[in-house]
Amino acid sequence: IHLLQENYSILLDNISKIPTCKEYLSQDDLIRLAATPCKSETLKRAFLFSCLTGLRFSDVKALTWDNLQPYGDGSIYIKLRMQKTKQFVNNPVSSEALELIGYGREGNVPEELVFPGMKVSLTQTILPKWLIEAGISKYITLHSSRHTFGSLQVEAGTSIYVVHKMMAHRNIATTQIYSELSE
Repeated sequence: IHLLQENYSILLDNISKIPTCKEYLSQDDLIRLAATPCKSETLKRAFLFSCLTGLRFSDVKALTWDNLQPYGDGSIYIKLRMQKTKQFVNNPVSSEALELIGYGREGNVPEELVFPGMKVSLTQTILPKWLIEAGISKYITLHSSRHTFGSLQVEAGTSIYVVHKMMAHRNIATTQIYSELSE
């Protein structure tokens, strides 16, 4: 093993953090986008589902019908371990999100993917065109769907602690950003 005899990092300037703008869709944007045809139904359903549930792309892509669990009161919850944080989530799913994915229809095999064929390439080519066709000029990525969920939840009055748990953030400070976005 060769070890450095000096600490060369002290000779470097600190890298300054430049604040980033977290783009998200407003409720009106989301409604307009949902009403706009998209060249990929899989992308459209996956993106809108993420906006309504806050799941990351990796979790949406890996979501199976098994991850959607009924509760005694008749509601449906997403139950999974998030790939990035390894934390479990047990989040309610709105009737709009369930309708979007066709939950309860014949042919939904438990271990099969909810969004078969979902690929990153769809988000790089089709998503920008779909947004333009919906009249949305914001720079929106697939991850912006997660920001949309957090922002809309805070705007609707959901407790920051509930949003923190639903999004499975490790640190509450990460979730508090959505309070600032919705001001």
